[in-house]
Amino acid sequence: MHKKLLAALFLSIAAALVPAQAQPVNAALKEAATLIPIPGIEKAVNELFGALKPAGHGVYMAKATVPQVPGVGDIPLQLYFMGDADRQAVVLVVDKRLSLPGVFNNRAWKFIGSGTAAAAPIFSLSTVEFSLNVNEMPPEFQKVIADSYFGVPTLDFTSGFQTAMRADIGGPMKTVLELGMGVPAQSFTLRAGTVLPVPTDMNGRAALAAAVLSDMKNVAKTVKDLPEFFVELQLAPGKTIGSPLGMSAMTLSDATFSITNTLTVGFKGNVTLNNGPKFITFFETPLNPAGAMDLLDFRFGLAAQKITLEDYVNTAFGFATPKVPGGNFIRDIAKFQDELKQVTKPLAVFQLRNPRPIGEYRFGDKSKPFPPLNAFNILLLGPLASTDDIDGKTIQGPLLKTMGDATVLGQQLASMDVRLGISGLRAKASAGMNLKLGPLGRQGIAMSTKVDINKGKQDMLLHGNVIGRTLDLNLNPYKLSIVSPATCATPFEISEKIDFRPDLDVAHVMDSLPGVNVDPSKLDNCIGEDLKKALNWVGSTGSSLGGYTAKAANEELARQEAAAKAEYNRIKNAARHEAQNSINDASRAMADAGNAIKRAFGGGKKKKKSKPDLRFDQSVFDWDYYYDAYADLRAAKVDFVDHWRSNGFNEGRRASLEFDMRYYLDRYPDLKRLYAHDYGAALDHWVNHGMAEGRQGSADFAIKAYLARYPDLQRAFGATNYDAAFDHWFDHGQDEGRSGRP
Repeated sequence: MHKKLLAALFLSIAAALVPAQAQPVNAALKEAATLIPIPGIEKAVNELFGALKPAGHGVYMAKATVPQVPGVGDIPLQLYFMGDADRQAVVLVVDKRLSLPGVFNNRAWKFIGSGTAAAAPIFSLSTVEFSLNVNEMPPEFQKVIADSYFGVPTLDFTSGFQTAMRADIGGPMKTVLELGMGVPAQSFTLRAGTVLPVPTDMNGRAALAAAVLSDMKNVAKTVKDLPEFFVELQLAPGKTIGSPLGMSAMTLSDATFSITNTLTVGFKGNVTLNNGPKFITFFETPLNPAGAMDLLDFRFGLAAQKITLEDYVNTAFGFATPKVPGGNFIRDIAKFQDELKQVTKPLAVFQLRNPRPIGEYRFGDKSKPFPPLNAFNILLLGPLASTDDIDGKTIQGPLLKTMGDATVLGQQLASMDVRLGISGLRAKASAGMNLKLGPLGRQGIAMSTKVDINKGKQDMLLHGNVIGRTLDLNLNPYKLSIVSPATCATPFEISEKIDFRPDLDVAHVMDSLPGVNVDPSKLDNCIGEDLKKALNWVGSTGSSLGGYTAKAANEELARQEAAAKAEYNRIKNAARHEAQNSINDASRAMADAGNAIKRAFGGGKKKKKSKPDLRFDQSVFDWDYYYDAYADLRAAKVDFVDHWRSNGFNEGRRASLEFDMRYYLDRYPDLKRLYAHDYGAALDHWVNHGMAEGRQGSADFAIKAYLARYPDLQRAFGATNYDAAFDHWFDHGQDEGRSGRP
C-alpha cells in the first residue's frame, strides 16, 4: 500500500470506528509489542493497550512511565494504534536514551550494535505501509520528533517490523564512517527493518502479523540475514560533509548512509564540486573480512539533468582521494591529467542531457524525492568492474562512463557514449546536421563526433560527408577550425578558424562563411571533362565567390577548348590524309560515286560512273560528318570509308547532314510501309526520287527551306528545281556558309 494512503486511511478508519473505542488490536501485533527487548516494559505495554483513548485523526494513544528500571531509570512510553479490523499499525515510542536494543539478529545490526547509543527509539508493527504526519500527532509525540528527529514533518514506515531512533554510532560501523568515509559518527536518525510486500487481503495481513510475532519471539535464537533488511543512517537536514571518502574537491549534503546484510556500505545524497556542478549521488562498496571498505569493487553513481564534458572531466578530477592507490578513483588519470586540463574549456561545447527527468533531491521533502537507479547517467566503476568501450572492446575499471542525448556546438546528436579510464577520455556519437555549405546552401550532413584525449593526443573532431565533400570541425583549447576542402564537382573551399567560446553554435557560424573558389586544375584527378565541368561551375554557381575568379575560369575554358579543337583537328587531318591515300574497294566505290574526301586535301564533286554505289552519294556520305559523329569509330581507328560501306549503313548510322535513313522513313509513312525493312530500296528512293521531289532527308536540312531562304537561288533555278538546288548546295552553298536548316 502506498505511503500516501495514511491520511485517507485515517479518515476512513475514523469514520468506521466507534468514537470512544478502538477496534480490537491484532493479537499477534499486540504480543509482539510486549516482546520488544527493553528491560521492564512488557507489563507496561500490555496495560497501555487497555488504556488507549482517541487522540484525533483516527489515532488512539496511551502513555505511561515504567519507574526505576535497574541500570536505566524511568522509561517514559507512548503507545499509538490506528487501523480497522485487519489493516493495523502499532507504534511504540520509548522516550529514553538506551543502548542499541537487540530487536534484530543479523550481521548488519551487529555491525553497528556495539557501543551505539539510541535516543527515543520508535518501534512500528504494521500490516500496512504508512507515513506519520507529525503535525497530526499529539503534542507528546511532536516533542519527541522535535527533540530527537530533527523536527522532520513525516516519518515513513514499512509493513512488518521497523525501528527508528536518534543514534550515535559505535562498533565497526563507526570506523567505517569516520576513517573510511570521513563522516562523524554522531547524531544520526537510524532506520532499520525488512522491506516486506504489503498484503492485499485479510488473510495475508493476519499472516504478516503472525510472522512479526514469530520473529520477535525468536530474535535471540534465529539469525535473520534477509536480503530485504536495511539499515539507514540519516544526517540532519542541511548538514554538509566536507571531503567525503577523502575527496577534497567534493561536499556531501542530504546524506543517508546505509549497510546491508551482505555488508555493503554506501551513501546517497547530493554532492557538489568546488567549481560548482551539483549532482545527486550514490556510492556503495563491499566490506572486506576485516570490516574495512573494499575500494576495488565499488559503484559511484551521479545523476544530473544535463552535464557538459567539462563538468564530466572536473568531476573525474574531483574523485582524487588518498584512500586509493594512485590518489584517484580513476586509475592512471595522472598520466593524462595535464592533457585533459588543457581542453576542459572546449569540452564545454559537448553537452549531455539525461533522457530521464531529474529534479532536485532534498531529504525529508516528498516533492523532491531521490531518483530511481535507472536515472543515474554517470557511473564510476571500481578496478574489478569491466565494460565494453566505444569500439566494442572489453576494458577493465576503474572507469567513469556516461551516456545521454548530446548537443555539440549547438547541434543535436544521437546518444553519446563517454568513457574515461586508463586509455583516456573517449566519446563517440553521430547525427544528421543541417548546415550551410557556402553556395550549396543548407545541406543535410551525416556527422560523426569523436573525442579521444590521452597522453599522446587531444582529438575533438566532428567529421561529415555530403555530396562527395567532407566537413571537419576541429576543436583545440582556443579555436574552432572549420575545413571543407574543394572537390572537382564543387571547386570551392571553406577554411576558417574562430575563437572558441562555450555557447558557439556552428550553424550560425557556417551561415556566415561563403567559401572561396579554387583553381580546379590544381585539384587531384580533376582532368578532362570533369575539369571542364569544374570550370563551368566556377563560372556559374561560384561566380560570386572570392578566390579563383569566374573570368579566369572562362578564359581557361576557352584556352582548353581551343587547344582541344586544335588537337582534334590535328588528329582528324592525319586520319583524312590516311583516308585520302588509301586505295581499296571502298575508296574506289566512293570515287565512282563522284564523292571525295573534301576539306584540307581538296576534292569535291567528281564524275560519276553509270552505276555508282548509292551509299557514297554525296548527299548520303560525308567523310567529315561521319568522322565527327562517332567517337567509338575514332577510338577504334577504323577506315571510315570502308566501315560505312561494310557496316555503318546496315547499322542505320547517319553519315551526312542531309540524310538520315531512320528520320527519312519515320517522316514519310508511305515510304516506311514500303521500305521499313529494306534500307537499300529506301536509299534508292532518296537518291533517285526523294531529292528531286523536295523531300526532307534529315532533321537538320530541308532543300525547300534552302530555296525559300535565298531569292537569288529561286531566280536562278526556279522555286521547285530541287535537283539544281542540291547541286548548288554541294558545290557552293555550304562553302559559302549558307543555311539549309528547316
